Amino acid sequence: MLFLLLKVSRTEKGVISDHKNPLMGSLQQSVSITSLKRFEPSRSVLDLIDNMRSKIYGFFCKIGFNELPGLHDEDYVTLCIIENFLDFKIGEIWQEIMTELEMEGVKLIAIDSEATDTILRATEERGLGRKMNKKMIRV
Repeated sequence: MLFLLLKVSRTEKGVISDHKNPLMGSLQQSVSITSLKRFEPSRSVLDLIDNMRSKIYGFFCKIGFNELPGLHDEDYVTLCIIENFLDFKIGEIWQEIMTELEMEGVKLIAIDSEATDTILRATEERGLGRKMNKKMIRV
């Protein structure tokens, strides 16, 4: 169903294959992260403009994520991915920020480093949570 529109990298069983970068497609992975000019958008932000994911997320925010009859197991996993789209995208942007700061030699103070680690870990755990939801659906 919506799997073709989302193009999230998945395993043969339909679960998210890369829980650290659940939304990153092959085109986005092929572009390296570089130090950006002041008002230049990052590849994660450009991804929002270039595909339908944000529009699909907005659509489901209007109609809801529950009580959608006739869906198969894989469709429910896709629905979980859509429901967590914003969290995944925020995590992706934070990963880009951290990579760019490292490239520029910026060292974070302890409290900032702890905060960003927490944000990145939460994104990864959400991706892992989608894997666990798929296992629970199959049981």
